[in-house]
Amino acid sequence: LDTGSPVTVMNDAAAELAGVMVVDYVEQVPEDSWNPFAKLASNFQAAQENAKATASGDVLAIAGAAGERINLLKSRERVALAMGDVEEGPVLGESHIYVGDLPGLAALNGAENYDGASPAAILGMDVLKLKPRMLYRIDEVYL
Repeated sequence: LDTGSPVTVMNDAAAELAGVMVVDYVEQVPEDSWNPFAKLASNFQAAQENAKATASGDVLAIAGAAGERINLLKSRERVALAMGDVEEGPVLGESHIYVGDLPGLAALNGAENYDGASPAAILGMDVLKLKPRMLYRIDEVYL
C-alpha cells in the first residue's frame, strides 16, 4: 500500500506467479560494430522506440536511488486485483499495472522460502481509488 504512488507496481517474480503479461519492450543493446555510423543509426532508432513507448504510457521510466534508469512495463491487459484469492477474496477491481524490479520492492521481502527475488507489489492510487471506502488497520484491511 502506497498512497504516494499513482500506479500499482509489482516485481518480475510476482508478475510471473500471477501470470501478468507485459508489453514488448527491447532494451537498447550496444552493437559490436566497427562502423560508427551503424552504431549511431541503431542508437537513434532505439531512442525513438523508447520515446514512443514512454509517450504512449507503455513504459514508465523512473530514476533509482543511485540515478540509474528503471523501466516499469505496463500490463497488456487490465488485471483483476483482489485481497487474497481472486475467486474468493474481496475484489478491488481491474486496472493496468506496471512490472519492474524496484529496489523498494526487494526490501519488502515478500515470501519466505522463495527461490530468487521475493514476489512483492505496491498498491497505488490507481487501484485504491476503485473502492469508495476502505479501513486500514495495522494488520487488517476492510473493504
